[in-house]
Amino acid sequence: MAFAITITEDAERQLRSLSAREQRIVEGTVQAKLGEDPATPTHAIKRLRPNPFCSVELRMGDLRAFV
Repeated sequence: MAFAITITEDAERQLRSLSAREQRIVEGTVQAKLGEDPATPTHAIKRLRPNPFCSVELRMGDLRAFV
């Protein structure tokens, strides 16, 4: 089952501040890693300690997305 991925306006603004290459990396990784099974921790998907902002860190080389 594929999950729907929604990008907020703030996240879109931050994404557009990256270079075109970094944008492709982030968009591709988010679709590949979070589109199918976002709850399963892997090398790229790391569960974070409970906090009010996010519960998962997605690693993409030197880049990080907090979900």
